[in-house]
Amino acid sequence: MDKYAGELFSVRLKRELCEVEVKKQCCRRAETFGMLLSGASGDGETVSLSLREEVAPLAKKRIREQFTREPEERKRAGNSVLLTFSSRAAARFLADPESLSSFFRCPECAASAVRGMFLSGGGINAPTESNYFQIATPEFERCLAAKTAAASVGIGFFAGKRRDRHFLYLKKRQAIEDVLAILGAKQCYFEYLNAGIEKDARNDANRASNFITSNIRKTVDTAQSQTKTIRRLAEEGKLSRLPPELQETAKARLENPSLSLERLGLLFSPPVSKSGMYHRLEKIMAFARETDGTGENHNV
Repeated sequence: MDKYAGELFSVRLKRELCEVEVKKQCCRRAETFGMLLSGASGDGETVSLSLREEVAPLAKKRIREQFTREPEERKRAGNSVLLTFSSRAAARFLADPESLSSFFRCPECAASAVRGMFLSGGGINAPTESNYFQIATPEFERCLAAKTAAASVGIGFFAGKRRDRHFLYLKKRQAIEDVLAILGAKQCYFEYLNAGIEKDARNDANRASNFITSNIRKTVDTAQSQTKTIRRLAEEGKLSRLPPELQETAKARLENPSLSLERLGLLFSPPVSKSGMYHRLEKIMAFARETDGTGENHNV
């Protein structure tokens, strides 16, 4: 798995989501509290929001709009920043994350909240990698609130825990495509969709190739086993005990050990069908089993 490719796609997705036009004030509020739910910590009235630098301009804009505060920005390692500001309302929310749904005023609010969660705590694999979409939260209560909000817009996240982080995740491509559409990421949605179509096409081609290869191998193995048994019958002088048509079939197989049944049947005049060749060779193999018990039952 190319971790770097996944990180690049995740960054591009966040940049696209930052450009989504959120017209309603209630939806902008829901998006803001979604960011806090996933990436903020509180100490009294002081709230610190950790997120990637490409999301910082939008987060600062939302904080100014919702809390009338100018956040202090501090650079951190790994292309991330820490926004710090004072707000009793934000601190109260972090103490009671299950109140998230109380900020929803219209059907689009929940999707806006999930978008905010992803912007501050989300990640996604590149479309060419294994399917994986995640939103991390620092506490179980926040994870539960996020899962409930997502469920209200038809997103069925699974919950997990890794070290001290709780997270929601999806592993099915269709579910991830649906989330991208719900969040408003049109460009990344179509990129993910097209990559999935290409994956399916490659998988179908590989399955078809493997099926053909398997059938060829099976045909060759069966023909070699038939040839070995017929040669032994000839060495033991037993072929003469077979009916003329089976003697002719045995001779044709010995002379053409790698031919398929269909092509072997074309050597006869008149030609013998694939089914006819199958039954003839089965009779020869049965004869070998009856005469000495060493023949094997082979399906052609």
